[in-house]
Amino acid sequence: MRPDDIASFSIMKDAASTSLYGARGANGVILVTTKRGKTGSAKIAANYETSISQPTQNLKLVNP
Repeated sequence: MRPDDIASFSIMKDAASTSLYGARGANGVILVTTKRGKTGSAKIAANYETSISQPTQNLKLVNP
């Protein structure tokens, strides 16, 4: 799952999770809601990242 696909998440602890999920939720539950598809034309999104790095100072090394 990509982080962009998450619509919301919630954390339930102790009594709230135990009441809904029984013994399996005794230690807590994390609910993750993903985004839903929408009707209409398709949309395409793109990300582009780049970086340039160079040394700030050239060091002269000494022979042993």
